[in-house]
Amino acid sequence: NAQPPTVGSVIPGKWPEPPALPNINTNEFSEESYQPIKYLWPRYWIPFVYPVDKGVYLQGMTAQADPVGINAYSLAAAYDTVTGRGSFGIQYVNSSLPPDIELGFAKSQQYLGASGFVLDNQSAVGALAFYLPGLSKHWRGTAGYTADRIESPFNSAISRQGPLATLAFSNWTDPRAEGAGTTLILSHKQFLHGHGLLPYARSEVDISQAWKYGLPKTHRIVTAARASLAPDLPFGHLLNLGDGSV
Repeated sequence: NAQPPTVGSVIPGKWPEPPALPNINTNEFSEESYQPIKYLWPRYWIPFVYPVDKGVYLQGMTAQADPVGINAYSLAAAYDTVTGRGSFGIQYVNSSLPPDIELGFAKSQQYLGASGFVLDNQSAVGALAFYLPGLSKHWRGTAGYTADRIESPFNSAISRQGPLATLAFSNWTDPRAEGAGTTLILSHKQFLHGHGLLPYARSEVDISQAWKYGLPKTHRIVTAARASLAPDLPFGHLLNLGDGSV
C-alpha cells in the first residue's frame, strides 16, 4: 500500500507553522527610581570677554536640563579686572508641578565710572510661574518673593524685601512670528516695612519688538523700551537705586 507524497506549505516561501517565539526571561529587567543629577553636570562653558575702560570684564556661563524637562538651571560667573572682584549668579527651575518653581541667587558689583566707586549687590528670589487660564500659551504669570542688599560707599547698606508679581507676553517662539515677535513684561514689587528695610513700591514695563521686513532671512532689527515708576523712593537713594534697580 503506497502512501501518497506529502507537501509543505501551499504558499511558496512560507513555513507550514510559524517559528516558536524566543523565550524571554523577565528576571533580567529591573526598575529604578529616576535620578536626574547625572544629567545635570555642566558639559560646556561659553566664555565672554568685554574690553572696558582700563581693563577687561571676563564672563562664562553654562546651562543644563534633564531629558524629561523637570529640572533646569543656568550658572554664570564673572571677573572684573578694574575692580578686582568677582561675581556669580545661579537660577534653578523645577517643573514637576503645574506651576514652575523658580529659585535664584546672584552676587554682583556695579562700577560707577564717573566716581570710581563700586556698589556690591546681593539678591535672592523665589517664585511660582504659571500659564493664565483662558489665555494662550504666550501669556505667563509669576508670583513670588524677593530680597536684596546693596552696599554703597555713599551711605549705609540698603536692604529690601517683599512680594513681586509679573505678567508677561511673548510670541518669539511662535513659528508664525518667524523670529520677529513681541515681548511685553509688566511687573510690580512691593518692598515692605521692617527693621533696616527700605520700603517703597516699584512698577515697571518692558517692551521689545523685532522687525524683519526688507532684511535678509536671518537678520532682525529689535527695538526696546523700559519705564519704571517708584514715587515713594526717597530722594537720597536715587544715586544708589536710580538706575536699572529702581
